[in-house]
Amino acid sequence: MSISRGCQRGFSLIELIVFMLIVGTGVVGMIGTMDIAARTNVDPMLQKQALAIAESLLAEIQRQPFSYCDPDDSNALTATSSASCTSGMSQDTLSGPVPATESRDGSSGSYYDNVTDYARSTSLVLTNVTDASNPPIATMTGYTATITMAWADSIFGFTAGSHNAIKITVNVKNGPADATLNGYRIRYAPQL
Repeated sequence: MSISRGCQRGFSLIELIVFMLIVGTGVVGMIGTMDIAARTNVDPMLQKQALAIAESLLAEIQRQPFSYCDPDDSNALTATSSASCTSGMSQDTLSGPVPATESRDGSSGSYYDNVTDYARSTSLVLTNVTDASNPPIATMTGYTATITMAWADSIFGFTAGSHNAIKITVNVKNGPADATLNGYRIRYAPQL
C-alpha cells in the first residue's frame, strides 16, 4: 500500500520558515508599540497629584477678595471704582501683586490678599506641598504651576474694559503629568 502525496498532512520546511518570519515581525512590531506606549504613558499617581494641586491652587485664588482697591486700602470696603482707592493701589491691573511687596508664601512680609495679586505668578515652583497637618510631603516634589489671567468681561455681559470678570488658568506640571484648570471670578465690589 502506498500513500499518495495528496493525502499527507503537515507543513513543509519552507512554509514553517515563512510562518516564523511573519509571526516574528508581528511580535517585534507589537513590542515596539508597547515600548512607545510605556515611555509616553503618564503615571496615574503623578497625574492625580497634579490635578489635586491645580484644584487647590485655583480654589485658593478664587477665595481671595476681588475688589477695586487692595484690601489694605482704607476705601477697599466702600470703593465703587478704582478711582476711589486712596493709596493708589488699584486692582484693575494684571501685572502682579499690589503692592509689589506681597508674595504668595509671605516671605516678603505680607501675603497675597486679592485675586489679581496672583497674575504675575507665572512660574511657581511648588517645593513645599503640604498636607492638612502642614508638614511638607517629601514625595511631592518637582511640581511647577503656571497661573495666567485675562479679563473676561464680555463672557458675563459686562462692558468690555470694565474689569469686572476675570478668567483664571492654572497649569500644574511634573514631567509628563500635566493638569490645566480654568475658573472665573466676578467682582462684587464694594463687597469683598
